[in-house]
Amino acid sequence: MNKKFKFRAWMFLEEAAERLSNQLGEPFGETDMLALLSEGTLPMYWYLHNHPAAQTAPLTLFYNHGYHRKDAFLDFLPSPRHSIDELSGPYRLVANDLPGLNQDIITNIHNKLFNKPFFTPAYEAYVVDNEGSWWRLLRRAGSEDGDALAPKGYSSSVRYPKLSEIVVLVSDVEALLQADEETSHLEAAIGATTAKATEQRDHPAKNPDHPCYAPELHAAIEVWESLYLNGKKPEHLDHTTAVKAWFKDNWSELSATAITKRLAPVTNTKSNKNSGRFQEK
Repeated sequence: MNKKFKFRAWMFLEEAAERLSNQLGEPFGETDMLALLSEGTLPMYWYLHNHPAAQTAPLTLFYNHGYHRKDAFLDFLPSPRHSIDELSGPYRLVANDLPGLNQDIITNIHNKLFNKPFFTPAYEAYVVDNEGSWWRLLRRAGSEDGDALAPKGYSSSVRYPKLSEIVVLVSDVEALLQADEETSHLEAAIGATTAKATEQRDHPAKNPDHPCYAPELHAAIEVWESLYLNGKKPEHLDHTTAVKAWFKDNWSELSATAITKRLAPVTNTKSNKNSGRFQEK
């Protein structure tokens, strides 16, 4: 990873795309990043530069208690209500808490990238700081009272971030890569286990063209794999009955004597033997 990220906790989307491309070994562009943000796989952050904002209570609080959003602000804004701060740095967009906001932001960016008409934001964008406090973004409005919920000289800032203002945290990107690596290791382990099991099942004794081919040995391996390795033995049947039924359906050319006297005993498991007359001493 680039050394500069030891001193910076966030990445622009093109930097994150480059990091993912290098680590995953395949092309990863800004469109892919937007897809991750839209799906919520990566949290979206807005890098603000001295942006005026007023702290507020979480909108989820209003929705959960059935309040109308505008009226609720008057009751839940922290005291003093008219204090303003200027935010700088990455702040998490509250996209998943407001219906449609996440998709609206991505759609607007996509439309601008491809010179398509973009729309007036339907939702105000709120951000959350590292301590979990919610902030309502404002704009300076001269000396007028532009918004009943904003101090004098400010009004609501109904705009969405530009592509160049959206960032992701380095820790979130690394967590995504770590999850992919763990998944890859798991898939590799499963693949190796499956390959080994397949190799073990492809025993030379099952090859009719082998010079030392023994039909009954082949039959014994097949019935044992089916009933016990693959777990197809019916629970209500004892071993010998299950073996007879399997050969009737899958290998009917064998004689009843071969099945009962030789194949059933040789394929009986230790657990079966220990539960009956074949108990080992």
